[in-house]
Amino acid sequence: MTWPPDSGTSGGDSAFQHLADAAPFPVWMLDAKGRLAWVNNRYLELTGRTIAEVRGAGLAADAHEDDAAIVEGTLNLANSAREQFTVEYRLRRVDGEFPPVLATGSPRFGNAGEFLGFVGSSADVASRDPAAQQLADDQRLGAVQRLAAGVAHEFNNLLTQVKVAAELVLAELAPRSPGRADVETISRAADRATVLARQLLAFGRRQLLRAEPIDLEADLEEAAEELRALAGAQIAITLQLGGVKGAVRADREQLGHALKALVANARDAMPTGGVVTLTTTAMAATGGEIGPLPTLRAGTYVRLTIGDNGPGMDEEAKAHAFEPFFTTRDRDEHPGLGLSSVFGIVQQLGGSVWIDSGARQGTRVHLFLPLEDGSVAAAPRRTSLVPQLIRRDAILLVEDDDAVRELACRILQRRGYRVQVAADGNEALGVWQRHKHEIAMLITDVMMPGMTGRDLVVALRQQRPRLPVVFMSGYAHESLLNVEGIDPTPLFLEKPFTVATMGERVAEALAVPEGNEGVGFLD
Repeated sequence: MTWPPDSGTSGGDSAFQHLADAAPFPVWMLDAKGRLAWVNNRYLELTGRTIAEVRGAGLAADAHEDDAAIVEGTLNLANSAREQFTVEYRLRRVDGEFPPVLATGSPRFGNAGEFLGFVGSSADVASRDPAAQQLADDQRLGAVQRLAAGVAHEFNNLLTQVKVAAELVLAELAPRSPGRADVETISRAADRATVLARQLLAFGRRQLLRAEPIDLEADLEEAAEELRALAGAQIAITLQLGGVKGAVRADREQLGHALKALVANARDAMPTGGVVTLTTTAMAATGGEIGPLPTLRAGTYVRLTIGDNGPGMDEEAKAHAFEPFFTTRDRDEHPGLGLSSVFGIVQQLGGSVWIDSGARQGTRVHLFLPLEDGSVAAAPRRTSLVPQLIRRDAILLVEDDDAVRELACRILQRRGYRVQVAADGNEALGVWQRHKHEIAMLITDVMMPGMTGRDLVVALRQQRPRLPVVFMSGYAHESLLNVEGIDPTPLFLEKPFTVATMGERVAEALAVPEGNEGVGFLD
């Protein structure tokens, strides 16, 4: 069998061609650039195209326009990883219909191990059972989540450069300088883009969450007035709390964002007024039996329901409700990231989300959050941090992005610190060996080529067990989330950061004098 098929024919090996052409479903091959190199007769029959028209295009060329980005994104990720992929989309049929298909491709390699592309098929899934439909929906949404998180991660590095550079320029400009208004506009635009990036990360389950045990019902009562102000005078907010015992491990700030997004959605769905009800109920789950939630793990949960008596959602809206940028209203005012970010936040906390709605039946969004035993954390209080004065106050700064590293170094130097820089973990180890007696703390990115930030911390803490550490990241990678065994726990500096937030994190880290054995302090 020849792989791939001869580019001058529509077949290839005759036995393979006869077998593939006899299949009642589309069979295809992609080249190393993700383009169609060959398809069977069934693919041509369904799409109404010729082999000449198909060859050189991608699978997305025959997908519904709303699904093309998902297909392209999945193929790009699979091409980079050289791994099998699965993606569901609607295939454009010659009769104008768009039946849902599940495309599965496997990588193929030449005799010398070179990557040649993919071979795969597209199965009709219109008539499959509901459980299989839900599983495929979860897989499709998972692919979109990974794509969104990857884009937001790269976006955060760029935003860090824009925000910090703008702040540094503003610090040099006089209040009435002619260019000051333009730089302030750039800074405000970066702030708005930061919100967008964080919503994408939340949807992609890569938002930096500072989870702690909280009393959900007490927090709801405390937030009620703020939610009423957000909803406006025409919307009534009522609480129906079930007296749930136990704590929910959550990030207060992110859970608050989720509640505000849901209340805002309900408000916008009822422009003439209505009622939003927040209900809590304790429940036990054996796994997957609560509505269409096969991913809900067995355990004890609190079900927080945000319900309204508005017009409700049709099946099409419910099917796409959690996708980023999907909205049924004005896209300029409602970019469609509210529900998608709620979905990601709750998933990242180990829970799940289910929408129960129908036309003229109102909408109820159920958040299932795991319950746990243990004491509840008090709401945080801001304290002023005055770092110890350090005689040898060099900071080891490790960041693989050249522009971010340079700007972070300038921030620290302007605050009076001496800085040693490294572009990756291995270079940082060399810097440490030469300057370890003058280094007071470590600031490191988490995701770097070669040695991760976590691995670097473990290596340096073997020599100085309580070295103060600040992790820089805008992306909650597994290596960042896994801080077990790292004591004391590193602080986090979320990208994109500002001049002020970086200064606060450094001051907070240096406020613990016992973290610098071997580093001299002024009395």
